[in-house]
Amino acid sequence: MNRIVFFLAGAVAGAAGMAFATSPTGKKVISDVIQGGSGLKENVATRMETLKEDIEDYVAEARFKRTRKDDAPAGEPEAEAPETGADPA
Repeated sequence: MNRIVFFLAGAVAGAAGMAFATSPTGKKVISDVIQGGSGLKENVATRMETLKEDIEDYVAEARFKRTRKDDAPAGEPEAEAPETGADPA
């Protein structure tokens, strides 16, 4: 009995959704939702690209410092690598 009720409820919900999606108001709502989702996707993609570049910079700086440390003769203090990025205020 429960399966029949769930099937009928799904059929009614699908029909109502289809009627809403084909109405002018429904089309506007769907268009706005898709537009908002696309903007969100672009925002997240931009932030992820910035994060990826920052991580690549940190890895390159760490490798540079390690190389300088490995190349320094024993007994000499390690020279600091030049800072990258903006000046701290």
